[in-house]
Amino acid sequence: MKKNIVHVIPKLLSGGVEISAINLLANSFGINYKLVVIHRSDSKLFSDLPVELKSKIVFCNGYFDALIKLRKIAPNILVSSLWKSHIVTTLYSTFFDCERVHFVHSASYRHFLDTFFSRVSLLHADRVIADSKESLDFVGRSNAGEVVNMTLSFCNEHPKNYEGKLHFVYFGRLHKVKDLKSSLLFISCLKKRGHSVTFDIYGRDDGDLKAIEKAILSLNLTEEVSIKGEVKYNEVETIMRRYTFLLQTSLSEGMGISVYQAVKAGLIPVVTPVGEISNYCINRKNSLYFDSNNIELTTECFLKYYKNGFNGFSIGYLSKEYRSSFSDTFFQSLKVER
Repeated sequence: MKKNIVHVIPKLLSGGVEISAINLLANSFGINYKLVVIHRSDSKLFSDLPVELKSKIVFCNGYFDALIKLRKIAPNILVSSLWKSHIVTTLYSTFFDCERVHFVHSASYRHFLDTFFSRVSLLHADRVIADSKESLDFVGRSNAGEVVNMTLSFCNEHPKNYEGKLHFVYFGRLHKVKDLKSSLLFISCLKKRGHSVTFDIYGRDDGDLKAIEKAILSLNLTEEVSIKGEVKYNEVETIMRRYTFLLQTSLSEGMGISVYQAVKAGLIPVVTPVGEISNYCINRKNSLYFDSNNIELTTECFLKYYKNGFNGFSIGYLSKEYRSSFSDTFFQSLKVER
């Protein structure tokens, strides 16, 4: 009999954790995989999911209801992502037998509650997997965990051709850890040098929207920068292909899914090499590294390559290690066969 695998997440939003769970659903043929969502979500971002995938999503009305529904499902393998999920899975596994897997998605804790419940979960987890080596190192499981690269893509098209327009894009949460202020300073530097440039920002507000809007005004970038809001998970790569460059200046990351998708789509990422990004984004080959401490120098370096059409770059290059699908790697790590 095939094992029941249940993956618990707090809400169904547009972040990397949620999108990775949807990707697993979409590729779980032959596997008993269900997604348990602790809090009901009103987001329309996943409204067009096929009926067969929606049937594998169990929505709950809070922590207690999630525990009741987990008991009915009786999972053999219980995976949790993010601290609110760790509360549920730690409690469940205390009273009922299952293999509990703690999935790490970040190389930093967001606040005290995240720190406390994540550490408690790690102490009682049967296994630990992470989206990057940096995330695994952060939780102190370098030698007792496994990296499962979140190589997520919903597009099978070949990388687009380089077009040369200074059209930049960002996909992700609007949170201070993403350091969008540095991105805006870079766009300002390009504008001051007389270049026609655009920068479109996609993603949900996670506490930093007002600061970003204020920075746009103070840098006189209202004509160059647009905040576009959230888009559906399966539209990201289609929209992405309208641009030439992805600009992401995060202070910390795990996998950096949108950056991976940008490389695969044929954009040139201008990025801080944090987390797993430094392993698949190779400076001056398929991407260009961003130095937040010296934005002027980064601008000069960028323009040097821009003026020669990024000659010598292998745009769209991904090593063999990053061509395997996330779903295959994930289920293999759990030792589950289709």
